[in-house]
Amino acid sequence: MRLCNTQLLCATAIAAAMALIPAPLFAQDITIAVAEQPDALDSTHAYQASHSTILRNIYEALTARDPVTSELVPSLATDWKQIDDTTWHFTIREGVKFHDGSDLTAEVAAFGLDWTWNADRKGSISIRGFMGPKMEFEAIEDYLLEIRLSDPDPLLPTRLYASTIPSMQQVQNDPEGWLTSPVGTGPYKFVEWERGSHVDVERYDGWWGLTADDAQGTSAFERARFLVRTENAARIAALRAGEVLMAERLSPDVCLTELGDDCINAPASSNVFIKMDNNHPVLGDARVRMAISHAIDREGIGEAIMGGAGPISQLVAPSVLGHDPDLPPHQYDPERARELIAEAIKDGVPVNEMPLRLIARQDSFPGNDQVLEAILEMMSQVGLTNVSASILEPSSFNPIWLTNYSEIEEDRGVMALHRQPNEWFDLAPVASIYYVCWGQGASYCSEPATETFALGSAASGAEREAHLKKLSRIVYEDNPYIMIVDQPLYHGVDTKLLSWTPRVDMSILLKDMAPAN
Repeated sequence: MRLCNTQLLCATAIAAAMALIPAPLFAQDITIAVAEQPDALDSTHAYQASHSTILRNIYEALTARDPVTSELVPSLATDWKQIDDTTWHFTIREGVKFHDGSDLTAEVAAFGLDWTWNADRKGSISIRGFMGPKMEFEAIEDYLLEIRLSDPDPLLPTRLYASTIPSMQQVQNDPEGWLTSPVGTGPYKFVEWERGSHVDVERYDGWWGLTADDAQGTSAFERARFLVRTENAARIAALRAGEVLMAERLSPDVCLTELGDDCINAPASSNVFIKMDNNHPVLGDARVRMAISHAIDREGIGEAIMGGAGPISQLVAPSVLGHDPDLPPHQYDPERARELIAEAIKDGVPVNEMPLRLIARQDSFPGNDQVLEAILEMMSQVGLTNVSASILEPSSFNPIWLTNYSEIEEDRGVMALHRQPNEWFDLAPVASIYYVCWGQGASYCSEPATETFALGSAASGAEREAHLKKLSRIVYEDNPYIMIVDQPLYHGVDTKLLSWTPRVDMSILLKDMAPAN
């Protein structure tokens, strides 16, 4: 079994794999089984783990990440610098062409970023949940982009890593096509999307990375098909039948048992948690929330379902700025949970009079249906008997998940099981979604948390870390969301035919892959 459990091991393995990548072969195809059906193929979806396996091979951003360290490195911008507290300059790479033949310039980059962050237009706007200060984009020279912020944002280059650049020519001439027929600058260009079946791409001969020293890989395959197989068993079956060379995001237990050495453990940078409606008469009671937390056997879930995942206490991993190592996970203590439930009922909290809903998004992480069932049973055992559970399709789950605290109906009573990636390596972007009153996905509102976030997001260095750690402690003590376990990722790879080692940032990029020697 090939494992990648530490950054040092990952670095060694990735370096070795990269050294083995040959010059472009341009003669072979690859098929990858992906876990989710895309909602759309526009550039604003590329940051999402559920879409990035497809879209990050078509689109690129101003910045990229080193596969070993995850540090920001040049991509469509060759360098960047902060001019003053609220002004940044990005030097745009010259000679980059989009798949439609148009050129990348500072004007095009400014248009694409404004379209993503500021434009009033039809399409996906979920990335705006990561919005920091208001941004204005201007080309001050042919290849020099100026970004002006309403407030300081030391995390701007990281924020722009999530924001891929679309073709201005396509957006202006065919905005509907932007949603379904992506045009980017990446090593592969879009060919076909058959909904529910597959997305096809092919090597882009005009990719700038074929002649650049800092492209971090090459396009060793001529064509690629991303085969949609939402069922874990279907992805494994496709791999074992030779239909695909890789199957992403597999259930750990089945992957380890059935695939042996072809089951690869990728670095974990996501945490699994339950987001609760804190304005609900039942879930708004701190004793009920703590009872739910004590009712959950995190270690049991981690070992039996999640392939060795460990209990967590915070929404971000220890490697993320703002994580507080002095906050322990809540203990599994069903007896204390029963006591807290009894206290709440005695004080008039309608614990079993108002229905509660425990939901999860279909295939949001491997084994989520089993985790959902286990948590439902654990809640029942401590006296929470008026809870229903269901797995929802993304089109039904996402609107529920993204409803802000101020818009949640008081009697909704939702407990949503999901996972949060940590690819930012900084708490602020995650906190901007969940920890502040105005957060796009916040079902919790605390003035101390919102105020502390504002201080931390504008600071840098030791001051930033201190504020963000304080924010972690405020949320830990309020316990608005129930932290469960970290999320190791398991992928199936036909190692006899495919050479690939996972990145620390979780991205699955074709330019990292090559036929096995």
